[in-house]
Amino acid sequence: MKKYTLYLLFVLAILSCDDAAISFSNEIDPFAGEELTLLSYQVTQSSGDVEFHSLQDNLEREVLLNDVRKNEFIYDQSRLTSIIQYNTDQTIDESRTYNYDTNGNVLSIDEIGVYTALSGNDMYNREVSLNANILRYQIPQSFFLGEVFRIELTLNSDGLIEQLNQSNSQTGSTEAIYDFIYDSNDNCTRVDITRVSGGNVIQNSYNYIYDNARNPLYTHIRANYIPFVLKYGQAKLSGDDISTVIKNFGKNNILRTDTEYYQYTYNNNNYAATVTMRQTGTNEILSSTVFNYQQ
Repeated sequence: MKKYTLYLLFVLAILSCDDAAISFSNEIDPFAGEELTLLSYQVTQSSGDVEFHSLQDNLEREVLLNDVRKNEFIYDQSRLTSIIQYNTDQTIDESRTYNYDTNGNVLSIDEIGVYTALSGNDMYNREVSLNANILRYQIPQSFFLGEVFRIELTLNSDGLIEQLNQSNSQTGSTEAIYDFIYDSNDNCTRVDITRVSGGNVIQNSYNYIYDNARNPLYTHIRANYIPFVLKYGQAKLSGDDISTVIKNFGKNNILRTDTEYYQYTYNNNNYAATVTMRQTGTNEILSSTVFNYQQ
């Protein structure tokens, strides 16, 4: 799958001073008190590019990159039905359309321009089956037409992704297993990854630390958790997949990853007002974000 940057999964994190000032006890209820409606947020990258994200009813609707439409999110009431990514000339680069059954479960996803093994205008219908707490589907491999990755997503009792298992249709063997660990606020604190390549087993982990403040996009993510998990639900050697974007899916804001940390200011409702993301070690600023709430 070619790299697709979904801008709603961005910089959500908090750190008030420096590395020594981190506090990440999760005993405080992040949703105690008044809930605010997020109207928009603006992300300024170190390159100078500016992403403007607009929301309605706490659901993200559109992303502008340097004042040009980049992403659009379409809903049936609060249910996500389409994610569209545009080229700068406003032609469609990639699109995903979600099809649901009468119980609100995702039956399939119509995907255009997503897989490099297919022609640009070819539509791939990714059928999704749900058996107990396991979602199963197949996606085309990047370079071999007719060969697919078989993927199983296991959900825990709270409906959160607990494990991703990806196998290769050509060999029939498991190539990657992701195991997800959570705290009591639905924040993923660790992802343990096992890959099998050429008979060799390679293991690594991602570690995440959170604050006690409200994640301003939690309502947006939780309302359409499964569609977002399905979008990123494959094991990739590079680029965004569910192991990296999962840090933004919980009730709190990410304070630190293995490579980045975040400096925040807060408003009186314990929501992030601004955040600066920095590179660990060099302290280089990677991006700055400002959140705008309904008053």
